[in-house]
Amino acid sequence: MVQLSKFECAVRQLETAGEIYLRGGDPVSIVTLAAAAEEILGALVKASGKKSMLDQLLADDFFKDQAESHKDLVRLINGNKNALKHGNYVEESEFEFEPEEAVAWLIRALANLSCLDGVLSPTLLEVYIAIKTKLNAQQ
Repeated sequence: MVQLSKFECAVRQLETAGEIYLRGGDPVSIVTLAAAAEEILGALVKASGKKSMLDQLLADDFFKDQAESHKDLVRLINGNKNALKHGNYVEESEFEFEPEEAVAWLIRALANLSCLDGVLSPTLLEVYIAIKTKLNAQQ
């Protein structure tokens, strides 16, 4: 048996998502892993008394007018995360998926890691640079 911390699990999930991203791999797998890491790291950020990336997005005026309730707003911001991770939306046997969501989840997880003063491994630094380069090229 191995003793693991939630932080270590989240970083390992994020590392794996990053490796898949750098190889140009499956965006569904990237979202699933990065979103799980983002959720754990976000809870740890909140526990440290800081605002998680989700909290920052929820406070953004851009999103406030796009949903009727807080629950709907969280669902809007989280996109397909729950559809990819859980089976509780069985009525949604199919849904639209934008592969670029993988980048958004990597960014959210990296932001939460940064809030915890987590040091970026060489892989995560490479992911950060790759995303930044890609986004700068699109401008």
